[in-house]
Parts: sequence; C-alpha cells; structure tokens
Amino acid sequence: MPASPVVVTSFPSSETEEGNLKKMTATIDINSNTPNSYTRLDSGFDEGYDRSLSVNSEEESPSFPIPITENRVKERDVHDDHLKTLEEQIKVVEYGVEIYFQNRFKEAEEVYLNDPNAEHYMYYKVARAYMGFILAALTMERPALKEANDRVNAVLSYAKKMRKPYSLSSWFGFKPDYNEYTDEEAHAEVVFAEASIMSLLLTFLSDVSFLALIATPFKIRAVHKAYQLALQLGKHKDNWRSDVSRINFMDGLAGWGFCQIIMSHLPERVLRLLALVGYETKREEGFKMCQDITARDETYRAKGVQCLICFYALYISQIFGVGATDLEWVDEISRHALEKSPNSVFDLFFRARIEQIHGRAPEAINLFKRCIDVQNDYTGLHNVSTWDLLWCYAIQGEWRRASDCASFLEKNCNWSKATNLYQWACFQYMIMEEEGKPELMEGILDAMKRVPEYRRRFAGKTIPPEKFAITKAQHFTEGKWGRKLHLPAYELFYMWNIFNNSGGKKELLDPIVSRIDQKIQSLKRDEDENVFVMLLLKGVCLRNYGRHEEAISCFRDILDAEQDIEEVTYVPPHAAMEIGLSLLDVGQVDEAKSWLHKARDDYTGFLVESLAHLRIHGALCQIRYSKCK
Repeated sequence: MPASPVVVTSFPSSETEEGNLKKMTATIDINSNTPNSYTRLDSGFDEGYDRSLSVNSEEESPSFPIPITENRVKERDVHDDHLKTLEEQIKVVEYGVEIYFQNRFKEAEEVYLNDPNAEHYMYYKVARAYMGFILAALTMERPALKEANDRVNAVLSYAKKMRKPYSLSSWFGFKPDYNEYTDEEAHAEVVFAEASIMSLLLTFLSDVSFLALIATPFKIRAVHKAYQLALQLGKHKDNWRSDVSRINFMDGLAGWGFCQIIMSHLPERVLRLLALVGYETKREEGFKMCQDITARDETYRAKGVQCLICFYALYISQIFGVGATDLEWVDEISRHALEKSPNSVFDLFFRARIEQIHGRAPEAINLFKRCIDVQNDYTGLHNVSTWDLLWCYAIQGEWRRASDCASFLEKNCNWSKATNLYQWACFQYMIMEEEGKPELMEGILDAMKRVPEYRRRFAGKTIPPEKFAITKAQHFTEGKWGRKLHLPAYELFYMWNIFNNSGGKKELLDPIVSRIDQKIQSLKRDEDENVFVMLLLKGVCLRNYGRHEEAISCFRDILDAEQDIEEVTYVPPHAAMEIGLSLLDVGQVDEAKSWLHKARDDYTGFLVESLAHLRIHGALCQIRYSKCK
C-alpha cells in the first residue's frame, strides 16, 4: 500500500515575514513498525476533570472551533533525540500565541495539534490552556468554562509527572540545592503553579462568588505552595541552560503577582484566617510583578498577563469593585498592543471597553462593532461585544438598539437568559413610556412571566443579577405597584455600575437626571416608596458629576425615611454605601470608612446583598492599600 502523506507545519527557523512560512510534507508508512508510524489516541483529556463544571448535553459550545474532545493528537514511538527541547517548544508557542492574537485561532490550535509528538510537549498543553482560559474569562459561558477546565487539568496532570520528586532530605526540612533542578523540572514547577491558579480562577468564575474560593481551600493551598517553590527557584537557581529558559521561567512568576491582586479582594476576616496558615497577601507587590513583565514584553507570557490585567481592571474592578485600578496603565497596554496587532479582537475589545468607561460611547460602539466583524470563529466573543454594545446604546437613550442587543443575547448567549430577557423587557418598557405605545405591554408581560423559567444555579446559588431580574419580574407579574415599572433601565444601570461609564459627561448624565427628577415628582404625588429608588439613582448620577454634597443629600433623605420603606429594602444599605463612596471621593477617609462599615454590618437579607458587599469591600481595600503606600 502506498504511504499516506501527512502535512506537518514547520516553525520558521528565523524571524521571517509571515508570508515566508512554508509547509513541509513528510511521507510516513502508517503500516510499518518503524518509529515513524503513528496511531490516534482515543483517551482525550478527561483525567482530573472537575465535574462541578459539567454542562447540560443540550448546550452547544459556539466558542471553540476545535474542541478538546476531538481526538486530533497523533502519537509516534519516538526516541528522546527526536523530541523538541524546552527552548524549541517555547519558540513554537510564541509563534502560536502571536498568530492567535491575530485572530488566526484555528491555525494557532493546529500549530500544537498537528505536531505528532504534541503529547510529549508540556508547553503545547500550556498554550492551549491559556487560550481556553482567556476565552472562558471573557465569555463566562458554561461550555467555555468546561473546555478551559479540561485543558487546565491536562496541564496539571502532565506537570505532576515532570516535577522533581521529593528527596528524603526535604522531608526533614533541609534546605534544598535548587541547582539540582534541571531546567525541565524547574519549568514544570512554574507551569504547575500557573495551571493551579487558572484552575482556582475558573472555579471562581463558574460560581461568580468570592465565597467559591473559600469552598476550594485545597486549590488555594496548592497555588500558595507551588508558587513558593517556584519563587525560591527563581531566586536561587543560577545554572540555567540558556537565557530563553531563564527569562521564560522568571516571567512565569507573574502569575503569582496576579494571584496576589485577586486574593486581595477577599474579605478581611478570610485573609486573617489565611494568614494563620502562612498566606500573606501583598497586592502592591503583585501589581509591580505584573507591571515589570508587561513593560519588558519579552515572552508569550507577557501577552497573557496583559490580557489578565485588562480583564481585571476593565471588568472585575469596575463591576464588582469601585473601579480603583490604574486605568492609565491599562490604556498604555492597550495602545501598545493595538500598534502590534491592529485587528486583534482581544485588543480591540479592551480598547473599546476603555472608551466606554471614559464615557466616549460613540467611539466604543465603533470598536465593539469591529470586534464582531474581524472574526467569526469564536462566536462567544460576539456575545461579549454585544453585551457592552447594549450598555453603550442604553446610556445614550437608544432603547430600540439596546433592546435588539438584549434580544440577540437572550437567543444566543447561555450565560444568563433570565437576565437578558428581563433587560429586553425593561428596554421595551422605556420605549413604551417615551413613545406612548401601550400595545407593547402584552409582549413585556409575556417576557416577565418567562424570566423565572430561565433560572440557573451555579454551585446551588442564583447569581446576584439573575436573582434581581427574577425578583423584579415576579413583582411585576404579581401586580405589585399596579404592574408599573419606574425607569427600569436606570435601575439596571445601577446594578451593573453603568453610571460609572459616563465619565461624568453632562451630555450623558443630564438627560438621565432630568427624567429621574420628573419621576420623583410623580412618585411623591402618588406617595409611592419607589421614590427612594429614584433618589438613589439621582444621587449616584450627582456623585459621578462630582457634585458630592448634593449626592449625599439624596442619600440622607433615603436614610431619614428608612422606617417608611417596606418593599425596596435594598435601597437604604446602598444609600449608606454611596455616602461612604462619596466621602471617599472627596478624601474624608475616616468618615467614609465608618459609613462603609455601617452599610456592611447594619443590614442583612436585602436584594443583591452580595453585590453591595463586594463593592464595599473594594472600597475598603482601596482605603487599606492607599494607607500602605
């Protein structure tokens, strides 16, 4: 039988232009018993799979063009001298990462999957885990989270085999000789540490709760121990085989820096407990480590850290915190990245998000549309861009376009259909009120009835935004307040911290404040307690204007009438929190801290309580770390 041709993509041996990359065809007799014969594996990467991330079989993953469950990896009987060295693996990975951020996703995957010895290369597995993790972090869809978790577990399993075995002396506490570690063993330690933190963060993302971290103490301990050893290797090992090996190892330690940043958001009582077992959080040290690697920009890990920092600063800090991250640094990262890859969907997306946060909605809209246009492989990224497009339209009062975006997400995004459907109904209600179209009420009521049907639980809990949407929808369908909503889109702005995306621009905030003032007068005449919701929203707008005294006056009016509030019980604790944030903005730190503690400690059992606590903790962290400088 004639030999079957197999196309193997060779990595360019020199720094040539992309067009000079050539393909080399090797002919292999698959029927022979020579070392060149190969067979497909059927095992996949199921070892170590975290079953808590399993998904319904009916859900399809639109995000990954090449699922890990495809048996694409080929294996040959090889001798060690046929395998790539550590440095050669890193070189291939750097190329793969480069084209990945040029939106050539399938080609980047093939760089690793088409190598017949891929199963033997630790850094190939790491690269694919990075790709999966970045997509999962951005989309937060269950199929993407499961896929990323599979890849991370494959790295953990392989790195364990490569790590240096414990010696007898280490059991008795003798200081090890770190130069006894080979480069491969040293890299296995930092890879194991990186994979451990990715596994930890995936658990957090799948639960959307910081308490999920406490439910996984073994992972926290594994991350801490793994990075402590890796840090000691970086400090004491001085017999590296090459600069490539040394520099890539040192850049791998930046994962510890990012871990410090994330863990700093844990509540103080939890950090005190972790300190008892030797875990000390050094947030500023973490930022410095990440800044150093992004400034050098020497290895593929630098790009990964840039994405993590952008994601943290532009999403975690903005939605679940108080947006205290250094946006100038993130802006610099974004501009530099776009100079290198002008059409990278990730870099365009982060640039668009920066424009959005600064209140430049038209510029952000154009960039988010480009994110959708530049690639079609990862449709999950279309959903992420559409989500932010929705809020760009909404803050400008373009309710029809915002409604179209919400409808698209309800049909195409598996993250939270309940939230997206409720948001569609809210935008339709805004259209009905502004344009005087009562015929829309039938569709709004039908949508509100369907919202609770889409409830999903993560680790047994409903995520805060979904809980808010379901509760509000049930109140509406049950006829509370006569099946009326009061500027529901603006209430959503508050839940998602969208008012902070105004950049304090009058052209965005003036129309909103005007509508709120009209609604306040109407609700006062009707003696409707939803007037306190409107006062909260007005106060937040004024705080974003920088008119802090007027904002605090709105919040105090709420607290003065607290005894009269029976239904909208989430408003008083949020008003107390907002007083603290306003005082913090004007530098009255001690009084701000007192109000933040009041909001956290004096109220319980109210709607979206966990969201308030996250923002309060973010503000307290800002106070604590500013005093440490």
